[in-house]
Amino acid sequence: MVIIVRKKIRAYILLESLVGLAILVTITSLVISEINRQQSHIARRQHEQEVLILARMAVQTDQKILEANGVNIRIEESKNKIVLFEGNKEILHVSKVKG
Repeated sequence: MVIIVRKKIRAYILLESLVGLAILVTITSLVISEINRQQSHIARRQHEQEVLILARMAVQTDQKILEANGVNIRIEESKNKIVLFEGNKEILHVSKVKG
């Protein structure tokens, strides 16, 4: 009888350990996935910042096309508007308001 009770206690301790380990793995994977998401968000924001800095440089130096650090900026100006492109994507559109 004593041997059966000891085995039940050991099995219960093992089960508790496995449940605790599963909870720890779940929490760890959630933290790591959130860190990865934040890193990709930061990388996107840094790229957007790089594009805007390069666009400001292009406007200040009156250049229509400017390339630096793997970023290509193109500026199209008319009498009433300025449009800023990164590749084929429109980044900024500024229009003069009549009034």
